Amino acid sequence: MSELSNDLLLFNELVEILLNEEESHPVAKRIDSNVLFDTIDLSLTKNAMVNDAFKKVLKEVLIATPKTATNLFFNQLFGGRQSKAIL
Repeated sequence: MSELSNDLLLFNELVEILLNEEESHPVAKRIDSNVLFDTIDLSLTKNAMVNDAFKKVLKEVLIATPKTATNLFFNQLFGGRQSKAIL
């Protein structure tokens, strides 16, 4: 399987996680910046991140990110999700 195919599979998996997370927890619980900084390692290293570690970080970011596409989030810059725009 090509690297692009693997990346598309990962994208689909992460979208499924995001949609399930939005459904079960439409409002993200606030995470103190110090806790978030300690939770997600964003440091640069000489070696590439292993796919499993990369996937874990992406999942953590998805769960911690405010859910701006739900009807419980209101902001003048957001109006929900347009699926065609995401594609």
